[in-house]
Amino acid sequence: MKNKKKVEKLIKEQKLKKEKKTNKILFSIFIAFIFASIVFNSVYYFWCDIKCYYQETFLWDKEVPRNYVCMNGDKHKPHETKAISINNNVFYVCSSKCAVEIKYHFSELAYSKDALTGKIIFKSNAFIGFKSKNQPDVVYFENKQNFKNYYSNLKNN
Repeated sequence: MKNKKKVEKLIKEQKLKKEKKTNKILFSIFIAFIFASIVFNSVYYFWCDIKCYYQETFLWDKEVPRNYVCMNGDKHKPHETKAISINNNVFYVCSSKCAVEIKYHFSELAYSKDALTGKIIFKSNAFIGFKSKNQPDVVYFENKQNFKNYYSNLKNN
């Protein structure tokens, strides 16, 4: 009789131990799932901002893709911009308001200064780069050599 009670007590303790272990595992899986959900949702909802931050930080000495620049405000955008054709030249703008502004103020907004030489150049033919790290401002260059020289000067200073 005593042995039977001891055996029953031992079995209960073993079951309790297994249940505790199972509960710990399930709780860990639940916490991991919650964490993964938060990370996934953050990346999903802020993907454009993450991509934009990455480009502005790590690609500042590389050519900026034209379709991510609003040539009206000379800013890098986290989303693709629209191409418009004016006088057989392609300009990229972020909104219809910017498109109208470039059309009506073409002589002022279609040109920019080369960031290295200061020479007036046409934006639609220019090389585009970031003005500085972590900033959406862009600058224009007449040719690839000016582009490279500008960034090599910044790296040396």
